[in-house]
Amino acid sequence: MLLTEEKLKKYLEYASTDEARAVLFVKKQLKKSAGHWIDVIDCVPYQSDNVNDLEFKLVVCGLYKRRLKPDYPPKNNFTINGKLNEREYYLTVRATTWETAHTDISQQKTKGIKGEIFEIKGIKYNKNRGKFIKKPPWIDNPAWKDVDIHSLRGADRSYVQQFLAPPDWQYEIKSIRKLLN
Repeated sequence: MLLTEEKLKKYLEYASTDEARAVLFVKKQLKKSAGHWIDVIDCVPYQSDNVNDLEFKLVVCGLYKRRLKPDYPPKNNFTINGKLNEREYYLTVRATTWETAHTDISQQKTKGIKGEIFEIKGIKYNKNRGKFIKKPPWIDNPAWKDVDIHSLRGADRSYVQQFLAPPDWQYEIKSIRKLLN
């Protein structure tokens, strides 16, 4: 199969979406997804500066058995003077896989086949929340006992921050469960 510019453009648009990241997330977190196409129904990502983070509050997806096989072009179609254009070949393979998955899932849905639906929930938290790197002078003052240091603003917040440990963000899976169709 020869990849047209239009198909490549569509794939590249898709590849930069939360849905595409959610597919990778499901592959990583749900062992049962092996041998299945992943149809993302809903996803809620955590906001991050790193687009490669696979951290989601929620992903709901359907798993469909792979019935169609992608028809990949031979590598020699991407070889010039004995050197493989790896980027072009990789993009073609990924776009072909994506197109095959969408075709296969669509055909199965048309035939009334329902995939197994799964829900994966994750949580991201600051492991250092409320911890200090050095003991603040006011820590033993009873007046500060019930103060939520994270709700402070302005000068008070700036003062307290010099004692707080830097954030150590952790992500973990809270639950994975199969939903009834």
